[in-house]
Amino acid sequence: MLKQRHKDFFLFKHQQLFADFVSFLEIETLSGAYLTIRQSVSENMRIAIKHHPEPLRTLTDFPGVDWDHWDLQIDRARQFLDGLLDLRAIRPWDYRMPVIYALRIQKDFNDVFQLDKFRGWHLYWKPYIAQLLGFDARLVTSSFELAKQVDELKQTISAVQTELLDVETDFDTIEGLLTLRSQEEDTLAARIREFDFRLADSEANEELVDELDGQTANLNQQTTYLAANRTKIMRSLEKQTIIFDPEDAAHLFEEAGQTFPIQIRKTFDDLIRFNRAITQERKGYLTVD
Repeated sequence: MLKQRHKDFFLFKHQQLFADFVSFLEIETLSGAYLTIRQSVSENMRIAIKHHPEPLRTLTDFPGVDWDHWDLQIDRARQFLDGLLDLRAIRPWDYRMPVIYALRIQKDFNDVFQLDKFRGWHLYWKPYIAQLLGFDARLVTSSFELAKQVDELKQTISAVQTELLDVETDFDTIEGLLTLRSQEEDTLAARIREFDFRLADSEANEELVDELDGQTANLNQQTTYLAANRTKIMRSLEKQTIIFDPEDAAHLFEEAGQTFPIQIRKTFDDLIRFNRAITQERKGYLTVD
């Protein structure tokens, strides 16, 4: 079916054994006519096609002048064959797509629709199946492309978030740098307005201003991030009160005429001490200069 030449395909991998091999494939078309395709191993890029009304024609010794198309390059031969087969129902795919689905190895029967060779490549086979089932394949293709864009944006966001973790966390330093950059931008913008530069100089200054705008935007983003972190830290440093008191619980049980188990009280005491120790240690880390 006019597959491209590949060095790993057995005919070409052992070309010295199959150098004189010539294949003839007869195909019945939708109109009831027949096509014979001639393709040799030694001249793989040259194809011949013959259209005939009766099946089982022997064309091994047919001269080149009697073929409908002779000595075709493989890409041109594919175009001719696609037109002669006229598989309009699978447009925009050519005839090779249904052939791939018809010719299967054993493990391709594990899934009715998804062949093993397409495992994981939903974009390359699901639109085709949708087309066969009467759906708009373009919508299916678009959905996969949009999903791919979403995944790429998620990866970009994840990368940016990772980079922000390494930003200097001194809020005052960032604010000072932002102020300096803003002042530099204002100074350069004023100089550009005061002078009539030539076109090249104007473009250079515009590029410089754009670069400073980008740096300012980055610093603004870092400032927002650091401000959020600072708010979280201040909340963590606020005094936290443990509402539950084992002593009060014991009195409550005693008033109710019940015994408050010693082991349970000991467990609560240990939990409260552990919570206070963790809180104290966290505050120590947060208040380190």
